[in-house]
Amino acid sequence: MTDARLARVIEYMSCHFAEPLTLEQLAAEACIIKFHFVRLFRERVGQSPHRYLAELRLDAAQRMLISSELSIAEIA
Repeated sequence: MTDARLARVIEYMSCHFAEPLTLEQLAAEACIIKFHFVRLFRERVGQSPHRYLAELRLDAAQRMLISSELSIAEIA
């Protein structure tokens, strides 16, 4: 996976982290098949796409807890 494709997937994940994302969607964004996407993402980023997405979501929730008036339930 090229740097440009990886950057495109990471940007897509960052913009759509609140939506349900599938490996198929992410692989399509990188223009490669799912099996290769998962393997190459892990090699390049050091973690699985699922783990990376979970960390994006946790970081966003943490920022929202600190800076917004929303309840924990609303943020979740």
